[in-house]
Order: sequence, then C-alpha cells, then structure tokens
Amino acid sequence: MWDKLLIVEFSSYSEDEINSLLSRGIEHDGSLYCFLGFSASQLRAKTCFLIKETDTQVSDRRGKSGILSNDISFADRAAKIQHMFEPFERSLELKKNEFECERSASSNVPSGLMSPELAETIKTACSLANAPSVIQVICPAFSGKLVRCDEITSAASEEITPSSGIKALLRIPDAADNCRNSLTIGIADYTKPYKMGYLDVFSVMFLDERGVKRDYLLALQSFYHQLLENLGKADLTHAKHFLRLNGRTELLSKIKNRMTPEAREKICKIKSDEVKEMQDHDGTNLRVLVTKSREVFGIVDPYDDNDDALKSDECVFIPNLDCLNPQEREEFEKAVQVLVIPLPCYTSSGIRVLKLVRDKGEYDNLKDCLVLPLPTEEQVVANKYFVCWDANLMLHKIKRGFWNCGSLRR
Repeated sequence: MWDKLLIVEFSSYSEDEINSLLSRGIEHDGSLYCFLGFSASQLRAKTCFLIKETDTQVSDRRGKSGILSNDISFADRAAKIQHMFEPFERSLELKKNEFECERSASSNVPSGLMSPELAETIKTACSLANAPSVIQVICPAFSGKLVRCDEITSAASEEITPSSGIKALLRIPDAADNCRNSLTIGIADYTKPYKMGYLDVFSVMFLDERGVKRDYLLALQSFYHQLLENLGKADLTHAKHFLRLNGRTELLSKIKNRMTPEAREKICKIKSDEVKEMQDHDGTNLRVLVTKSREVFGIVDPYDDNDDALKSDECVFIPNLDCLNPQEREEFEKAVQVLVIPLPCYTSSGIRVLKLVRDKGEYDNLKDCLVLPLPTEEQVVANKYFVCWDANLMLHKIKRGFWNCGSLRR
C-alpha cells in the first residue's frame, strides 16, 4: 500500500494555494494523487498524505477508517490518518535509543543510514535471501532511503557513542520536527538482486538521438516479444532463459525436465503481468527488456567526504551475478563503464555514461544499487535508475531530431 502514497510539504505556499492544489490533486510521474489527510506531526510541518486513488476510493477509505465520524476529536482523527495503513505488511518498530534524527540545511538531503544489524532484521522480516543494501521507508519522522553503513556512528555529523546501539540515522530537512520516543517504519521497498531493466518510449528516443542503432533497438524488442510469446509452451528453452535471468531459481528447478501444470500456471501469470505492464506503460505499449541491465536504487556516495570519494564521472555498481552464465558474467566483469538512465527520464541530458569503479573496499556491502558522486545543488539524484553494461547502447554521436517509435510498439 505504501507505494501508492505521496508525502507533500507546503513550506512556502499560502493557505489558498494549498487548498487549490489539494482540491484538484497533484500529478506525479504520470499518476494523479488525491488528498488523503495528515497526522498531527504533519500538520505542524505543513505536510500531508496524498494517495494514487480516485476521489471515490479515497472517500471509501476514509469512511472505513472512521475518520469522517463526528464523534471523534480532531487529535484522534489525525492519529487515525497516521495509522490508517497500519499494521504495515512489512514494518519495524525502533525504540528511542535505536534511532537518531540528523537535520540538514542543504537542499539535497543525503540518504539516511542503517546498521548491518537492522539490515539483517529486515532480511528476516521480509524473507529475503540477502540483507538489503538500501531500503525505502515511510514514517512520521522520515520518508526516503536508508543505506547500509558498517560504521553508522562515525558517519553521523553529530557525535554518537559507538556503544549507543543506534540502528538508523534519519537525515531530515532542517525545518522538520517529527522525531519522537519510538518510531514505526513502513518498509515500502528494498534492493532486489535480479530486477531486470526495461527501456520505455522516452529512453528509446533519447538513445536514438545519442546514436544507438535502430536495428539494435528493434532486435532487443523482438527478442523480448519472442520470450513472452513462448513462455508457458512445451519448449522449455525460452522459459528457462527468462526465469534464469530473473533469478527465479525455485520455479526454474520445477521445469528442469518438463513443464508441470503447477509451473505452467505460475509462468503464465508472470507472462500476463509482463504483458499488462507493457500495455500500461505510458500508454504507448513500448517496453523493451535489456538483459544486460538492472533497475536499482540510486544513492549518493556515502563516503563523499573521504579523499578518494567518487569523481563526477564515476560510479559504483555491484549487481548480483549468480543468475548469469560464465560468459555473461565475464561480459560484466570486463565492462569499464555503464549506461545510467534515471527512471523516469524526460530529457536526454539525464542519460550518462559513467566509469565503473571496482575494488573499493568500503563500498563492498553496497550491492544491487547505483552509488553516484555527490550532486551539485542543481542536480537531483533519482529514486531509481536503469543501469546497463551493453556496449551497443553507449554510443555518443548526436543525431538531428527524433524519429518515429511506432515500429517499436507491440
């Protein structure tokens, strides 16, 4: 449910402007978010919840939660908004001595930090194979990413004793005042080791503008369509390839010799989800799988104050390669640079080719995410990125104008 929420802060808007915005909703990443409500702490900070639902759905949700009743006080109504989505499907409670709030006056507030112990706790709570390097959380005091840090006490700007037992460092805007004695954090997302990357209509156009061959883009899409069309059929070649690339080892083991009815049902569900995602994507039906890629969280270099911090043209990217065969793994290990596209991407200037920095010991635990150099005040680090080591997508010759992507639609 938390992936449907949007927290908005109105720090410099008048009351009339706020009312006008909330009455008509706010569009973000192509979706319309409607006003839901606010907690008591959010009211003080001039922030509120919006949700990716229609006005009717929001009204029904409010009614079921009891916040429209005239028999409750304003304080209780605000508390019900705060806990409307609790108990979370995935949540953790942090006690007072297990987290710290660190205020930042910068417009680019860095990601928060989590201890290896907290990462292991989340691994267990979410039934993950590995402890996550990055998690995305929402709570009254903080909304954003927590990045694993082995020395969380030394990374804080304020002095924290190593024996304090701090599990999370929440970096918040200077004006925020939402820290409290205990905190329930809702886990909205976390690093996924086998999340394949896809190109959409904008990234296809921008790559063409940069000189990528159209025939190669068409070949990528043709390969993806062929995979989808053959999923669930008697010939296991395509199903095995697709499941392997996506790290679905358990399901892959069930079709080692033949396609069982149970496996076919699950694979057809995967196929249906892929087709639906293609049909829903930007209304264009254009979605191209790139096997030499991942979709990952983007984070700012947590060691940017060190002498050997990442340079402006460098990045760290350590994906899980277990799903690749030896030849595919060797291709990544020989790569010296990666193509980086923010998601979503609406301008070709957002696409970058960065040098891969390897064997920097302090970054070894930051796996399945993209570590970027410290941005300037004008730059913004996106929430997620398409990261690719396919050399055929890294050309730099700029063309004149765009081309018609109709031939790349399904």
